Order: sequence, then structure tokens, then C-alpha cells
Amino acid sequence: MNFLELKSNLVHQNKVPSPFCINKIEFGFKWINRCETLDVLKVRNAKNVIKNLNESKKIKKEIHFDFIKNYLFLERMDFMIHDLAEECLIGGVNLNKTLHGYELGKYIGNEHYIGKGIAKVAVSSFLKYVDDFFQEITIIHAKTKKNNFSNIHINESLGFKHYKILEDDFILMQRTKN
Repeated sequence: MNFLELKSNLVHQNKVPSPFCINKIEFGFKWINRCETLDVLKVRNAKNVIKNLNESKKIKKEIHFDFIKNYLFLERMDFMIHDLAEECLIGGVNLNKTLHGYELGKYIGNEHYIGKGIAKVAVSSFLKYVDDFFQEITIIHAKTKKNNFSNIHINESLGFKHYKILEDDFILMQRTKN
């Protein structure tokens, strides 16, 4: 089964990465196409998220609608992280096929949840999900701004190694599945 077929099956079965708990707060994952657009954009377009992205501009509602309309045909998977008790989205994780291969993305856009270790644990759960369901994906890259030290540290703690320096102040890190 190829990536798109497997992703489509997982979306239809609503199989998501395992939930996790930090400081007695429970977090879960939702497929991005099962989330309210305005809730997604509020978190994704937060100032702290925009400043660390390659494309440093907000996503418009119409663009997001088109993205969701075509989502099952895109070689990527996106999950929103949510606080289960508060029922609010706080960030996201994704895996996207790029020129570098499969590339990890992550962000925490709700300022009340930044700096609490959520991104690291969420990505750890997400990577286990990828390893379990997508055995053919053995190398994952992470493109990070050179000065985003907290993101670099998270990536290193999850087994990513510096791979190469890219133009425009970015580095490419790589994780190889054992």
C-alpha cells in the first residue's frame, strides 16, 4: 500500500498518534481535516509560529479551505494537538514530502502552552505513529532556522542529527529509523 492509500485508510478510520499527559494535562491529536478552520488558523497563524517558518506569512481562510479540499491527495499528514480537557487546539505536527524527502514540522501556537515540553512529547508520539504505520519511511528530515535553538534542541533530543546547512539561514537535520 502506498503512502496516500495508507493515509486515506488512517484518516477514514480516524487513527491518530497516542495521546499523552504532561503535568496532569491530557493532550490528543486530531487529523487537520477534522478540525474547525478558524481554530486551526488561529494556532497556525500565531506570531511565534510565523516567525520560525520558511514562508513567513499568515495562511488565509480560502487557502486553507483549498488545502483541506485536496488534503487526501497530498503526500503529507497533519495532526493538530489539542488539550483534551479545555477542548482547544494548541499546535500541530506534520510530515510532508519535500525536495529533501519526508520532512517533519511542528509548532505550538497557543501561547499558554509554550515552553512546557509539549512539542517534544507530541513529536515523540507522532514519530512512533509514523514508524508503526509507515515502515517504508526510514529517514525523516527537519528544516530549522539556525537561530531556533529550542527547536534544534528538541530535534536533537529525538535523535535528529545535523545533516547540512541550507541557504536562507536554515539547517537540515536528519533522523534515521533503527
